[in-house]
Amino acid sequence: MNPLAEDLKRDVEQDITTCGLCKKCLFLCPLPESKDIDVFTLNREVSKDQPSKEILDFAFLCMSCGQCNYSCPNYQHMVNRLIYLRSKGRIPRGLKPLLHWRGQRLGVVDRALYGLKKRLASVHPRIAPHIDKKEYRKSDLLFYFSCYAFSPSEVPWKTLAIADHLGLDYEVVAGYSSCCGWPHYLAGDFTSAEQLFKDLAALIEETGAKTVVTGCAECYRALELIKNRYGGGYTPLTTTEWVLGHMDRLNLQGSDELVTFHDACNLSRYDGKQEAPRKVVKRLFRLVEMERTGKDTLCCGAMRQNHEKEGLMELRKKRLAEAKETGATAMVTECITCYEVYKPLAEGIKVMDLVEALYDSIAKEG
Repeated sequence: MNPLAEDLKRDVEQDITTCGLCKKCLFLCPLPESKDIDVFTLNREVSKDQPSKEILDFAFLCMSCGQCNYSCPNYQHMVNRLIYLRSKGRIPRGLKPLLHWRGQRLGVVDRALYGLKKRLASVHPRIAPHIDKKEYRKSDLLFYFSCYAFSPSEVPWKTLAIADHLGLDYEVVAGYSSCCGWPHYLAGDFTSAEQLFKDLAALIEETGAKTVVTGCAECYRALELIKNRYGGGYTPLTTTEWVLGHMDRLNLQGSDELVTFHDACNLSRYDGKQEAPRKVVKRLFRLVEMERTGKDTLCCGAMRQNHEKEGLMELRKKRLAEAKETGATAMVTECITCYEVYKPLAEGIKVMDLVEALYDSIAKEG
């Protein structure tokens, strides 16, 4: 068992000894399957080398949204138990696309598949030179795009355009070879996750970055873990937090358009970052809130990829319906994974990333 798995095992075992078995964690879980799970049984199965199929199936359905942690009166981390359980089972086929081609130590097949992906991908000219490059300049500011450098959105290059508008010096890390390791961690593949964490820690140290900015909520959580675990000398920031630090230099042009804001669970529920994006949104639009907002947000389920996709589609359509019920013309998000999940499903309402809205506002000012 590697050190990452050992630490998680210790934390899980400590939580179990003080669990009150109140079932609030499962009662507030957005998954309908949670209502058939007993907390006592789940806690018992965690300690087994071969947990029951029912418990393992539920563990892999978990979206790691953190609603269970947030609802626990003892401030425990039920999500950790489910992540640890996954390490004892076989990863479902629907989750595996999240784990392919990532890192610097690929086998022959994965290296060939990733090479094919890069040849077929449509990457913006401003981002292409940064994909999997071998040398990095020293810079206090680092933009970490990793796999979302291949995003069909325009978020990566528009982020750099905002930095250029501000006249900032920066370096960029992009491509699957610099994966943050968070998907592997959530899947229970702790060996791959720890290696990816260490590789990224070394890469960031090579750049000398004091600030690392990302527009992905999962990458942000990985950057936090890496800093705390390996002692990185940098401050991780969401793109929104970074923008707020330069707000007085941006001549933003507001509008009367009514929008609603979708909180990414990894930022709002785990890290309490509800206010920063709203400060920016209110400079650009009129804001109306959905019924479930802030720490009560509904997860997009991106980290479950295509595993049991029908259930995910129901949750996603429910979220978009909530957005439309506000009367807003658009749903804004600050997390690229949330954006990519909801954008193709949106009907009767636009889905936009906050970076896109910022770029458009600055462009109007010339």
